[in-house]
Amino acid sequence: MRSFLVIFTVLISAMLTSALVARTGPSNVPCHYSCPLKDTANHNLNADSESDNPINCHYKGGGLCKYSKTTGAVTFDQDDGHCPSKAICSNVRRAALPRSPRRNVARQVDAGELKLRDQLGSAKRGKRSD
Repeated sequence: MRSFLVIFTVLISAMLTSALVARTGPSNVPCHYSCPLKDTANHNLNADSESDNPINCHYKGGGLCKYSKTTGAVTFDQDDGHCPSKAICSNVRRAALPRSPRRNVARQVDAGELKLRDQLGSAKRGKRSD
């Protein structure tokens, strides 16, 4: 009986200790990398193609910088060393359900359908009274 009590006490204390330990969140934060708006020479972003891997960023001074889509690090610098060291990371919240491609637009109600329903209802009520 005493050994059972000792084992039970140890198990309960282990469970309570594990429950009190702070849980950490996921270590990898989802990140969507995009082109920096300016290079280090202060040239504005002219064009980008983020659908490719690597991400291609063309700047107005004629420079081209390529960044890894997974890490955001520079993979190619054709901007005389003026490429920022990393692409911009923006955390993207994943939607549970995809959104409809159709825009939300107020529709005008077709009065013809409502009039038809009213007529059918009137005809039905007229038959009941007979």
